[in-house]
Amino acid sequence: MGNTILLISLGFFVLIFPFIIYLLRKLLKKNTNEKLALLDIYVMSFLAVIIIFGYFQIYIWTQHKYLGKPYIVPSTFIDKLIPRNGGIIWPYIYVIFYHIYLLSALLCLKDYKHFCGLMFASSGLMVILGIIYYIFPTNIGLQREETSSLLLQSIFKFDKTSNNFFPSGHMAFSTFNYYFLRNFLGKRILKAVPILIGLSCLRTGQHVCLDLMAGWIIGFSWYRFFLNKINPKYFPL
Repeated sequence: MGNTILLISLGFFVLIFPFIIYLLRKLLKKNTNEKLALLDIYVMSFLAVIIIFGYFQIYIWTQHKYLGKPYIVPSTFIDKLIPRNGGIIWPYIYVIFYHIYLLSALLCLKDYKHFCGLMFASSGLMVILGIIYYIFPTNIGLQREETSSLLLQSIFKFDKTSNNFFPSGHMAFSTFNYYFLRNFLGKRILKAVPILIGLSCLRTGQHVCLDLMAGWIIGFSWYRFFLNKINPKYFPL
């Protein structure tokens, strides 16, 4: 089932999603380069899917390759209030929504140079997380054993022996994407997205609150203190 969902999702992101992005760019007509044709959006979407899938292998590799003994991140009183069982259906929904949110960055790209900068920025963020996962490994812990998801088990190789969930990559990338998109889509609309993704991670048992807080700090710092400093035109505040 997991592989079937993966193939359907890839088909959507490669064949259908670029056309939706193209129509939305035409509709919104804000901060976009109208010289980018439909073919350009398809090329960017295809390359983005390959690059995201590629650098995600860093995370998969560090689940079982790391230095030292994994440290179990403690849960807080908030974690204890949240039931940790996302079931089978919800993880599929939120993971697909999460990647739609990430690829929605195509809405505000100005040109191919802007696209290359975005791919460099996102890949760099994954490298930073990978280094942390390798040097400072963390374990899923007993508090995460209730997670039930064929998606996490079959596609992402997530199981009770997996490691490295601190800091949360979901929150780091959600925060990064929020700052990248907020001047285009508006702060009020986008503020809810990282929060919803964080709550979903708690619900499915992938993370605890400390994971999410650390992910937010890294995503914000990478965008605010590095990307915005080297190229404020492409990465505005």
